[in-house]
Amino acid sequence: MLPGSLEQSLDSSRSDSPFDNLPWIKEFRAHPENYFEGGFGEHLPVLGHPDVRHAFGYRGTYFLGGKIQQITFWNKKEQCLEGAIYFNSNCEGPPGRVHGGCTAAAIDGTMGFFTIMYSGLGYYTLNLNTNYNKFIPLESVVRFKCICTNPQEGKRKIESLCQLFDKDTNEVLAEATSVFYHPPKDGPVYPFDMMVATMKSMTPQQVVEQINEQKRRARKSPAKL
Repeated sequence: MLPGSLEQSLDSSRSDSPFDNLPWIKEFRAHPENYFEGGFGEHLPVLGHPDVRHAFGYRGTYFLGGKIQQITFWNKKEQCLEGAIYFNSNCEGPPGRVHGGCTAAAIDGTMGFFTIMYSGLGYYTLNLNTNYNKFIPLESVVRFKCICTNPQEGKRKIESLCQLFDKDTNEVLAEATSVFYHPPKDGPVYPFDMMVATMKSMTPQQVVEQINEQKRRARKSPAKL
């Protein structure tokens, strides 16, 4: 796992995890037949390989790395993403409160992972509309749930809703609607343009070769939204 990487920021297995004693997390883990636990690191560990990161053109580290921790569960029956987010002291905006930009970024990343789990494909954010109902206290845990609001097959766009709840009262602290877009096959190269199921079974070298092939196609026929 690379320092400051996406996998690190979403890693819930650390010894200082703030999630283990949450009652709904215990409930999810008690029913693995209904809830699949795991984030980017568990689903696509190949993305952490240096050769793969270089082929994609990554030069830095995930900007939320070291700022949030997140735990995710795919609800198999409802086809939605649930879990919790912890905002640490690096997320401060107003005194003692989480910065709204950090909240929106965490929601955007969560919704992006939701589209992957929902469709098996990667999508770009076209629109993110966030409403802030109440300040989120710094160094606190919130519960989230993401759902699809336009369940249609074969569409390049997915509309979704993500809500952040107070972990004790279930009050909605923030919520966002979004539109995510999946580019054409010969479009821009991005880690999740490939089928997730296919990518999981590929070696780093195979992923690099497929990235380079996508780049060649994209140069011949630039995609448009």
